[in-house]
Amino acid sequence: MKKNLNKIIIAGLVFVGVVFFATSYFMEEHEKDVVSGITLAIVEQEKTLATIAEVTDRNGADAVAERIIVDCSLENRVRFDDLLGRLATVNASELDEVDNLFDKCAPFFAERKAVMVSRMEREYEMYQKLVELLSVVDDPIAVAEFNTKGWGDLVAFEVRRSEIFNEQVKIQKAIIQALQEGNLSSSEFIQDEMERARNIAEEVVIVDKQSDTLRAKLLNL
Repeated sequence: MKKNLNKIIIAGLVFVGVVFFATSYFMEEHEKDVVSGITLAIVEQEKTLATIAEVTDRNGADAVAERIIVDCSLENRVRFDDLLGRLATVNASELDEVDNLFDKCAPFFAERKAVMVSRMEREYEMYQKLVELLSVVDDPIAVAEFNTKGWGDLVAFEVRRSEIFNEQVKIQKAIIQALQEGNLSSSEFIQDEMERARNIAEEVVIVDKQSDTLRAKLLNL
């Protein structure tokens, strides 16, 4: 009787051990699947970010942005750019013409840039959340392979470039209005606005260089 009891106890312990190891193995394999799935999602998200970053860098747009933000006609674009390039010498009639074209043509690039940067920010937020999720279930060393700070800095550069686009549009409008009010191109106000424009143009060069360097690093170019 005692031998039978011992056999039952041993069999029970063996069964418990088998269940324990089987459960541990299942949990370990399940965790590996989860880690693999999240890691794959992060890699795909990086590819999405890289694509958007390249388009945004050249001030382009994806299919969605192109449908939402439409430029003025080619004829108006050529005329507007011509008048804008020689604001200091245009006559009263041309000044009214460039003002009429302004709302149609001037905001286009700034608005398209803003849409793309907004999308880039959303995709980066998704990237961050995926990396944070991975950090919960995986080794921190593995998580460190993903450069969240670098991508965040690149997004910040593009945000600043978008802000600069908007500032340039505002400066152009301010100069046009000042000229319509009778101010000479040599007036203090217009000279101050032109100085602002020059400072912004210099900042653009710096930001472009910094973002290009970082983008090349992130994309291993």
